Amino acid sequence: MATTYGARTALVVGTVVLVLPVAVLWRSPVSRLTAMPVTAPPSGDSALVCRDRPPPDAAGADPHP
Repeated sequence: MATTYGARTALVVGTVVLVLPVAVLWRSPVSRLTAMPVTAPPSGDSALVCRDRPPPDAAGADPHP
C-alpha cells in the first residue's frame, strides 16, 4: 500500500484499522461489564452438584459416607 499510495496514507490507514475495534468495543455493552457473567449449569448435570466430594476411589476417601 505504501508503494502505491505513499507512506503517510499507509500509516493513516493502519492507524484507523487499529483504532476501529477499540471504538466498537467502547460503544458495546462490554465496556459496562463489572463482573464476569455466570451461566447456569445444565439441568440434570449431577457432576457439577457433587464436585465438592472426592470420588470414592480417591486415596484416603471413606468408601462408606
